Amino acid sequence: MQNYHTIYTGRCLCGETCFEINAEPIEPHLCSCNMCRLWAGSATVPWISFPVEKFKLTGKHKQLNYYHSSEKTQRGRCKVCGSPICAVNDGDPLIGLVLTTIDEPMLSQIVPHHWHNEASHVPLWWDLSLNQSSE
Repeated sequence: MQNYHTIYTGRCLCGETCFEINAEPIEPHLCSCNMCRLWAGSATVPWISFPVEKFKLTGKHKQLNYYHSSEKTQRGRCKVCGSPICAVNDGDPLIGLVLTTIDEPMLSQIVPHHWHNEASHVPLWWDLSLNQSSE
C-alpha cells in the first residue's frame, strides 16, 4: 500500500540548492535560542520538521555546507549563497528545515504554532503586534 503525501519543495536564495520532501510536516515551531539567532541572523527562526530520509536535494548542488553548532547538532547552508536550510541532530530521525525555505503556496499552509522555543530570549523590540502597514 502506497502512502500519498504532499510533496513540499523549497530552495535557497540563489536557487542553486533546491529540495523536496514527500512527507507530512511535523512540529512547526519558532525558536529564539542564541544559536538559532546567530546562525540565521534573525531574532526568531521558524522551523518545520520532516523525516530525514524523505529530504532530497534536487538542485544543482547535492550537498550542503554543514557546521557543528553543538556537540550533537549540525546546521546546513547553501554552498553558494549561504542561506540557512536545515539542522540535524545526530541520531535523530527528523530534519529541521527553516520554514521560510519552503516554496509558496505550501509555505502559507504551515503555521508554526506548536511552541516557541526559548521565547524568553526574544528581544523586547520583537513584538509583531506593533507591525503597521507601510502604505
